[in-house]
Amino acid sequence: MATKSLGFIKRLWHEKPDIAASLALFMTGPIAVGIFSFYYDKDTYHQHRWEYTVIREEDANPRVKDKGAYN
Repeated sequence: MATKSLGFIKRLWHEKPDIAASLALFMTGPIAVGIFSFYYDKDTYHQHRWEYTVIREEDANPRVKDKGAYN
């Protein structure tokens, strides 16, 4: 399956390079916008904690960690 589609792309590139280049440029924009919005969306892009610090009252000196990367 992959070889058939790759062969089609190669044949298109050699027979009609102007159409292939315009399709490549046309598809680059929406793909880049999708990737950018996926990674830099403020509502969905957040890190999850994998470790938690439990502070008990009997601990003499609990260490306070930075919130930096986690919230």
